Amino acid sequence: MTDNGKKKNPLFVVTNAGQDVEEVEGWWDYALNKLGLNAYATYFEEMVQFLLSQVNSYGALEFMNTWLEQIIDFLQSTLTRGEELIKPLFGPLFSKS
Repeated sequence: MTDNGKKKNPLFVVTNAGQDVEEVEGWWDYALNKLGLNAYATYFEEMVQFLLSQVNSYGALEFMNTWLEQIIDFLQSTLTRGEELIKPLFGPLFSKS
């Protein structure tokens, strides 16, 4: 950050056919905003927090860990398969320098 409190190179998302411009914190926020997935991400986060609050035994913790690992593996494989489709949207993420 510079002395005046602003980021040197802020990241912006343009949505709604150029009508809305919003500054985002990082690449993850950029992807969620660009694809319109904020509501789903918030719902998923709240659902996981609720389920984790219900864990009261090692068996339940082990189940949650396995379930979350499966979700992460699924998301990683989906991103790998769809890399060619999302490169135009998120070009800087895939630049090899």
